Amino acid sequence: DPIHVNWSDIYIDNGELFAKNVKLSSYSKIFIGPVHENDRISTCVYDMIIDGKYNAIFYGSSSGTNNKLLQTVRMRSKNVEQVKTVIADPGSTTAKFLVEKLGLPVVSKIPNGSKGKGVKKHDTIEELAELLQKKAAENKKEDKVEHMIFQAFVPNDGDCRVFFVGNDLVFAIQRKSSGKDFRNNISLGGTS
Repeated sequence: DPIHVNWSDIYIDNGELFAKNVKLSSYSKIFIGPVHENDRISTCVYDMIIDGKYNAIFYGSSSGTNNKLLQTVRMRSKNVEQVKTVIADPGSTTAKFLVEKLGLPVVSKIPNGSKGKGVKKHDTIEELAELLQKKAAENKKEDKVEHMIFQAFVPNDGDCRVFFVGNDLVFAIQRKSSGKDFRNNISLGGTS
């Protein structure tokens, strides 16, 4: 029977992976989603899996590739249709330019966020300009350039996360917001 476990349920005992006291090698397929705060254990799990003892598929990414910029570019290069998107340095673009390209509202995303962190909806050009100014100042203070993702807002009553291996659909999750937030993240009160 399929089970869902959190990273806190996973442990390693004598070179064997367990979740909720069940050997993961006893399952015919494992779907693993590493997230940023679980980098250390997910890296260990990944190393154990690539040794071939487990039949696993990784979705999502560890911090090395947990980069929405990279994911967006990779999907575009594979002709995966996306919402209208602009990737730009907040200090080198303007709210006017982004609104011309995307319309209002505009959704902004930091490159390494998860669970809805760093995702904001800007209903006015002034709100967007304020974000750009704030992020540009942060980048200047830290002497770095950190691009962001800007997307056209798509009104919705939920979303689906769909996982493919090659051309085969292997797993899907439907999420709905709590109604108090435009984001559908479970970590923000959404349901799945």
